[in-house]
Amino acid sequence: MCSTYSKIAKELHPEAGDLGWLDLDTDPGGEYWIAMNLMGDYAKANHDCIHDAVTKVLSETPGGSRVLARPKSPFLI
Repeated sequence: MCSTYSKIAKELHPEAGDLGWLDLDTDPGGEYWIAMNLMGDYAKANHDCIHDAVTKVLSETPGGSRVLARPKSPFLI
């Protein structure tokens, strides 16, 4: 995806070489912004799934009892 928009930016701003840019108020710039945010949301959701899976595996024993517990913060009253 990034190579597609890099190519567009280079075509729009050939004088900038590899440092071309996309204005957010243009169709390619707006599309790029939306796509990058979507990819960020996907990456965060995947990261959360991985954390949930690891936490589940590490917090249970074969007998079902909890091995890990959330430590109590000395800073909470």
